[in-house]
This record gives sequence, C-alpha cells and structure tokens, in this order.
Amino acid sequence: MLSFKEHIFAAIGSTNTDLLKNHRFLDEGTVYQSLVQKSGKGRAGNKWVSKAGNLYISILLRPQIPLSMAALVSFVAAVSLSKTLEDYVAFDRIELKWPNDVLVDGRKISGILLESDFDVRTKSLSALIVGMGVNLNHKPDIDTAISLSEILGENNVDIDLFKHKLFQYFKQVYSSFLLEGFAPIRNVWLSKAYKLNQMITVRLNQDTIFDAIFENVSEDGCLIAKLPSGEIKKISSAELFF
Repeated sequence: MLSFKEHIFAAIGSTNTDLLKNHRFLDEGTVYQSLVQKSGKGRAGNKWVSKAGNLYISILLRPQIPLSMAALVSFVAAVSLSKTLEDYVAFDRIELKWPNDVLVDGRKISGILLESDFDVRTKSLSALIVGMGVNLNHKPDIDTAISLSEILGENNVDIDLFKHKLFQYFKQVYSSFLLEGFAPIRNVWLSKAYKLNQMITVRLNQDTIFDAIFENVSEDGCLIAKLPSGEIKKISSAELFF
C-alpha cells in the first residue's frame, strides 16, 4: 500500500509546480505541503488563495495505468476528501461537483488539481501529481466558498489531524482504484454528485455555452449531458454553472 513521505515548507510558490519539477529525484508517495503558497493555482490556471491556516498539499503518484485513465485519479481524491469530511460533517451535507470540487452545503470547501509528466520514450505516465487545497480555517471572500471552521463554529481546526485522516482515506480509495478499477469509485462519487439529474450550464470554451441535464458520469469519467433536443453529449472537459 502507498506510504507517504512528507516535506513541509513554510512557503513555496506552488506545491504542484515544485513537486512536478522535482519528481525524478523523489519516491512515489512523496508529499509536498506548504503552510503558504505564493502562487497557488487551481484548474484552468485559476488562482487559489493560499494564506496560512488551510491545507495545501500535493502527492506524487506513479500509477501503472494507461494515460487515458490518469484523470480518474481526480475522482479518487474527491472521494477521499469526502470521506475525511464525513468525520466532521453529516454525510448528506457533502457533495461532489464534476470534475474536481468538493462542496459542503452547496459551497466549495476543497479543490483538486492533477498534473502529469509523460515519458515520450516509453509513451507512459512517469508521474501524476495530485494537488488538494482544503479551506480549514478560512475561505476566499466569496459567498460560494466555505471553511470547516465556519461549519464547526471553531476558530482553529487542527490541520495535521485533518491531513493524516485524509492520508488514511486516500490510501484506501487509491488502493481500491488500482485493484478494482474505476467502477467502485464512480458509484461512490455518483451517490454524492452535485446537481445530478438537474439542469446545468456547460461552458466548453468562450464561444460554446449551452444548457443541459447532468445525466451521468461515464466509465471513463466524462460528464454525460442531455440537451433540450434530446441529444446526448459526452464531455471530457468543461466549466459548469448552476
């Protein structure tokens, strides 16, 4: 089973960027944690506010899986975060937003960012970096975000305790993924899917935006959307609005 080797920094640019840069000299299971990120980032290059008091970590994986399956590890991370939050929050308050957000009471508490390195010589995945940011003691100043301290009414959520709970759940879920494939992870994820079977707005790019019903997640992690015309679209990457 995966074992973790932690490197904790007072402040670096981005845990994902630095771990990806250094991965060739590091073992699988290496974790970069920074108390502050100077250049924290989310999906699509969005800035992730990274002041002290929250959890910012990246995990180095070297899964022996096809490159086409790499994006599924985002669901592994989401389910692991959900299980961790269930130690603090009622099960039915936690939802998972496709493809990479974790919500409590409909507000974002955590985001996930995958980055990878591809070996062109062997045509295989040489490293997969799983970045996770969790709002533990504060949140961005927007209504759509929430922190665990706000939920619990506590001023100082223990970051290390949360982190080590997350490590244990991540080990379990990742091991299940490697042994049993995506199906069990997908079933858990769908049981907590945000706005499943409801109307959503999908933005593929600046010029392509449409409304559709969020019908399912495919066996390869794509969003299955049904247009008002009845046409079914399989979407591998998009921004969703509700």
